Amino acid sequence: MIARPHGFTTTDLLVTLTTVGLLAALAVPRLERWVRHERLRAAANRLVTDMQLARMQAVGLGRPVAVRFLPEAGTACAAVEPFRAYRGYVVERRGPDGAWIPVAAATDLLFPGVCLRKNGPSAIVFDGRGLPAGVYATTVRFEADGFAIEVVVSALGRVRRGP
Repeated sequence: MIARPHGFTTTDLLVTLTTVGLLAALAVPRLERWVRHERLRAAANRLVTDMQLARMQAVGLGRPVAVRFLPEAGTACAAVEPFRAYRGYVVERRGPDGAWIPVAAATDLLFPGVCLRKNGPSAIVFDGRGLPAGVYATTVRFEADGFAIEVVVSALGRVRRGP
């Protein structure tokens, strides 16, 4: 019986590396798109959490708590009627003296290419009963790369994230 050498030939290695390279080239764009979509979902989930917390604080304190959206300074996100562009938001509660006291800020939740748009006034104020003051329903949209995720505040103050 003739002994055959063990191992791989150069041709075997080149074919394997070429195949792995092609598969990686096909997978990377999808992976980047998936990462952007997950960041978008994370930003929307953070807004939902902060708005639910603002509502609970308003009820617990018996005082208004506001979620104020900060206007977009640049031109990356243009307003599309009926939505206005924003760069983040601040959660504030009303103190005993009537002044607004910042509780939390989220100006870092957006990454390049993401637009935050909202219809209606630039602030959602939850009264001491947890109801949004003067707002029937509000929609906040996060948009990037053809994806859009909506956060909706109902007339009763219920906050939910869309698909």
